[in-house]
Amino acid sequence: MKNGITIDQVLDTIDQVLLVLDPEHTILWANSAAERAAGLSRTELRNKTCFRLFHNTDCAPANCPLVKAVRSGRAESSDMEVEALGRTFHVTCKPILDPQGSIVGIVHTAVDITEHKKAARTLQDQGYYLEKAQEVGKIGTWHRDLVTDRLAYTDETYRIFGLPPGTQVSYQLFLDTVHPEDADYVDREWTAALTGKPYDIEHRIVVDGRIKWVREKADIEFSDNGRALNAIGITQDITQRKEAEQERQRLEEMLQQSQRLESIGRLAGGVAHDFNNLLTAIRGFSELVFSSLADYDPLRRDVAEIQKAADSAAALTGQLLAFSRRQVVTPRVMDLNKAVWQSENMLRRLIGEDVELVIDAGEDLGRVHIDPTQVDQLLVNLAVNARDAMPAGGKLIIEARNRDFAGETCANCLEPITGEFVEFSVRDTGTGMDEETSRNIFEPFFTTKEMDKGTGLGLSTVHGIVRQNRGHIQFTTRAGEGTAFRILLPRVEGDEAVDTEAAAPDSLEGTETVLLVEDMGLVRKLAVRTLRARGYTVIEAASGGEAFLECEKHGGEIDILVTDVVMPQMSGTRLHERLLKINPSLKVLFISGYTEEAIAHHGNLTPGINFLAKPFRPEELARSVRAVLDS
Repeated sequence: MKNGITIDQVLDTIDQVLLVLDPEHTILWANSAAERAAGLSRTELRNKTCFRLFHNTDCAPANCPLVKAVRSGRAESSDMEVEALGRTFHVTCKPILDPQGSIVGIVHTAVDITEHKKAARTLQDQGYYLEKAQEVGKIGTWHRDLVTDRLAYTDETYRIFGLPPGTQVSYQLFLDTVHPEDADYVDREWTAALTGKPYDIEHRIVVDGRIKWVREKADIEFSDNGRALNAIGITQDITQRKEAEQERQRLEEMLQQSQRLESIGRLAGGVAHDFNNLLTAIRGFSELVFSSLADYDPLRRDVAEIQKAADSAAALTGQLLAFSRRQVVTPRVMDLNKAVWQSENMLRRLIGEDVELVIDAGEDLGRVHIDPTQVDQLLVNLAVNARDAMPAGGKLIIEARNRDFAGETCANCLEPITGEFVEFSVRDTGTGMDEETSRNIFEPFFTTKEMDKGTGLGLSTVHGIVRQNRGHIQFTTRAGEGTAFRILLPRVEGDEAVDTEAAAPDSLEGTETVLLVEDMGLVRKLAVRTLRARGYTVIEAASGGEAFLECEKHGGEIDILVTDVVMPQMSGTRLHERLLKINPSLKVLFISGYTEEAIAHHGNLTPGINFLAKPFRPEELARSVRAVLDS
């Protein structure tokens, strides 16, 4: 070379390791980079095999490009880890051929790619973790070329939209996956985003027939003249969050409804208490008037209408008490299967000939603890509701079976269901209910019937009875396809209770002394007149304090206390407790318009309590007093 520059000097300026080897892998020449890499001089490198020098072995590695180049006669390359140096090199081996084409040497170059490999691995790890993070967070990314209308999805985006990876996606294909009810909204928001409006929306998509919720957000790149060029965005699957929000909203609505029903129930119980006092007087005095009139007296017909209206009002207050769970009941262990079959004839008359009745109640049903009259109320109210939903006829199916639950939830239950139950369902093939009706189904006085065709208390009564007996009620309905009610009552151990009705007293007359305590004047007057007419000595009082004063005036023995339960200043139960200290043998008959916790728990009458519910007829009062005295 000119200027005294040698080839060796030129090759020494190269940072790559450069070796010349013979076909037997022996080093013939090495540049300065090779000296630095091996830590040996050229002289020390010469005549050494590269396998021994760099790999500490006499055998070539499996992926050695030197071996491959000698065999193939052409250039070969590979990435190789040199353990002796703790580095990774990209090695290229190119044969040197003589004029006859025989290999006389190998030019071996090696580029240190250790840092590049580390950076690549780091980048790969970051990409892996980013992909995993997207998968865990259900967040996919996408790029849209707004010039060519091509969309590029990441794997998670493909998964969200239910598309095979690599699918060619266009905006129209994306729009086709959007729920039909949301498509116009999404398209409108995207069009607005192309004019600069932020794109951050939530909408539904349909994947394999299933509705999913996604959130989409994008940044759009514009040219200097305002043309939209590219969009980078994310799509996040928020289905679980939306379903949780919907479930929370459903539970909040059910809780509000439950609280509303509870408030209405307390109001209804109070109204029924006062109303039952009035009905007691109306029914009682009208009966006294009726019995005093001659058969031919035209007033008998008018008084009979008053009695009929009072009976209807009493039935209405009974429904209010059932709804508010203040109905007085005497539950017992009973066979629900038998009760359902015994009601068959009554139900057939109730639903009419146009409705087919089908009963399927298993013989191995467990026992339940409930007042038998409440079972009749449940069946009658549900049957009437079903009949009214089938004006042109149809089918009413009543089924019963044992069911076990372990924390299952349902669409219209506030709390999970756990335990052993007897389930009986009442299904119809009627008109069903729309969403608005379904939301108000247990609301008292809510009805879709015409004026004077119903009170709207039927299903409210059913709801109250089920809750009073620690049960659950569920329903499914669809407009035009009928409605099904499922009632779950807890299973109990024990044999079915046997009816033991007390024999009717031979006479309602008596000579005993009765202490009558009632704060409502009309009811007190009726009771006093009724009992005195049958021979009893009656001491009357309007309150507990007055009762003590009257007892002191009387000075003699008192055989029975007949007292209202709910009174100002002192309740009937407290009065009885205090009088027992004076007269331990004193018997008691409680009367009330609705239950108090003093004599009942959640409407279940305390065993051993003698109770007469208002409104009562004069004869019923006389019979109850006589029965208590004779017991």
